[in-house]
Amino acid sequence: MTIVSSGDVGKSTMVVTEEVVEKYANLTGDHNPLHIDPEYAQKSIFKSRIAHAILTNGLVSSAVTDLPGDTILLDQTVSFTRAVYLDDKVDEIAKVANNRDTFRVNLELNAPVDDRQIFTGTATIMSVDATDDRLERIFQQRL
Repeated sequence: MTIVSSGDVGKSTMVVTEEVVEKYANLTGDHNPLHIDPEYAQKSIFKSRIAHAILTNGLVSSAVTDLPGDTILLDQTVSFTRAVYLDDKVDEIAKVANNRDTFRVNLELNAPVDDRQIFTGTATIMSVDATDDRLERIFQQRL
């Protein structure tokens, strides 16, 4: 079984296209005009349409699954610092900061777009063999 180690890095990349933003808006029901209405967005402080913050945060899951072994996301805290515009390429990075105990691992999260940091944060994952039957007991205790 592969367990993540301090310094391991998971990465994920996405280009935030108009199609991606519109699909996300339809999926979640979040039709904020800053995301979907070009004329409204042009009049805003952003001067253009922007992506949903949570859409970009969704890359955390993809970066976590890029880490070695089986990983289960337990919690995360993120601070959004900049807007993401259509056609921006977001690079999500999840770096293992330390192993808290046998299963829990702390991550440092960041997401640059060019030279702008769009969010930073932390997360805790479990690094386990997800096919191990003994995990059922652990998860029953958490419920």
